[in-house]
Amino acid sequence: MGESSQSAASLHAGIDLSQFFQVFFEEAGENLDNMERMLLALDVGAPTTRRSMPSSAARTRSRAAPRPSASPMSPS
Repeated sequence: MGESSQSAASLHAGIDLSQFFQVFFEEAGENLDNMERMLLALDVGAPTTRRSMPSSAARTRSRAAPRPSASPMSPS
């Protein structure tokens, strides 16, 4: 299947893929710019409760998890 069959399919569906891709990549670029700005604005030296919760929850789960017992049959 070549590019011509994709074009025919998109025209049949009433979608201009070139316009879709243009808008998609413009929006993706804007979102990446926003994400980069927000990440650069983070103060990594001052963790919030929200950011520290997953690690403390993982520590709690690992402490509470039952440890596997030794197998009663040892290899000969």
